[in-house]
Amino acid sequence: MLTVFRREPSCKIDAFQHNVKCTAAQSLIRGEGTKQMLKAALRFVTLRFPKAQVFEFADTSAINCSRGKTVSLIHHYFAKKGKTWYQAHFNAVPEGGNAVLAELRRHLEEPPTMLFDVFYDTYVRQSSSTIRKHKAAFKRAYESASSFKAFVSKLDEEYDCAIFYKWLEEYMDSVSPIRLSEIWWTIPRSEVAAWPKPVLTKVETTPMSGGTFKSLPRATKRGHF
Repeated sequence: MLTVFRREPSCKIDAFQHNVKCTAAQSLIRGEGTKQMLKAALRFVTLRFPKAQVFEFADTSAINCSRGKTVSLIHHYFAKKGKTWYQAHFNAVPEGGNAVLAELRRHLEEPPTMLFDVFYDTYVRQSSSTIRKHKAAFKRAYESASSFKAFVSKLDEEYDCAIFYKWLEEYMDSVSPIRLSEIWWTIPRSEVAAWPKPVLTKVETTPMSGGTFKSLPRATKRGHF
């Protein structure tokens, strides 16, 4: 959902998601499909509302993992890359400027300093049964990591993202001066204007009998806002 304030140069993105049964041509590729949808939406707004100069949003993105678990995308991506998914793909800017994330980024690039047993008991023990089953391997990865970022990347290579359930977000918020999920982000109009114009292709559709539409279930995949 996009909310445009007609008397202000801002456009607030309240929510962004898709239903897998609403794609006209083919299923959208995870990540790439989100970029296509968001770019189409922002291009439309810049054409429809010429005064809109900035797009604002809170990143409440989630990753669907195994066993029905979800993990915060902003924490998961930042822990591995030192930037958010929207910074990487849309040059999004956090409220207060990129400097507000400098301390968290520095912390993630340093070797873990907390003793493993303290870290495990404080953040991990109650979060994931997968970790309890693989505690020894988890400990080796933690104690041998050159940085906390490398530790997260190692786990990401070997396990499903459910292994990060709850504890990664709680840990990062505890060592950061600002909670990632509470930051407001902006994408300026100039960024949208710099995107290449889309190539339009004909989409074959099949009319439904009787001129009616099927009722659609609630969205089964969460978007990135």
